Amino acid sequence: MNKILVAVDGSDQSKLAVKWAATIAGATDASLTLFNVYKLTTTESMELSKLNNGEIAERMQSYGEENFAKVLDVIPDGVDYDTKVVMGQPSEEILDAAEYDGYDHIVMGSRGLSVLEELLLGSVSEKVIRRAHCAVTIIR
Repeated sequence: MNKILVAVDGSDQSKLAVKWAATIAGATDASLTLFNVYKLTTTESMELSKLNNGEIAERMQSYGEENFAKVLDVIPDGVDYDTKVVMGQPSEEILDAAEYDGYDHIVMGSRGLSVLEELLLGSVSEKVIRRAHCAVTIIR
C-alpha cells in the first residue's frame, strides 16, 4: 500500500475512518490524503453563480478546513498527510481522485451526514465499493 485516500465529511464515521487510515499509513509509510467533497445544494448553486472563481475556491477551502478540523486530533504524531477539497458529487469525486491520482486504497465511513439522502439516492460508500479500481475499506 502506497497511497491512501480517506473521505472526510465531518461525520463521526469519517473521524473513525481517518483514525484507522492514519494508523495504517503510519505503520506502512503510505502517503495519506484527507479528501473532502463540497456538494452543492440547489440554493448554494444559485448563490455561487454570483461569485467569482476566487470566492468559490475560498468558500470550498473554508468548508473543507471545517471538516478537516473535526478529525485532525485522531492523526498520530509523526504521520504526514495532505488535504484536498473538490466540488461535485461525493462518490464520483472520490472515484475520480482515486483513479486519476493513483491511490491504491480508499478509506471511508459507512455513513456520512445525510441519512435521508443515502436512503433516497443510495449510499456514497456503496457506489464507491461497486466501482472503485482499488481496495476500499469501510469503517463502521
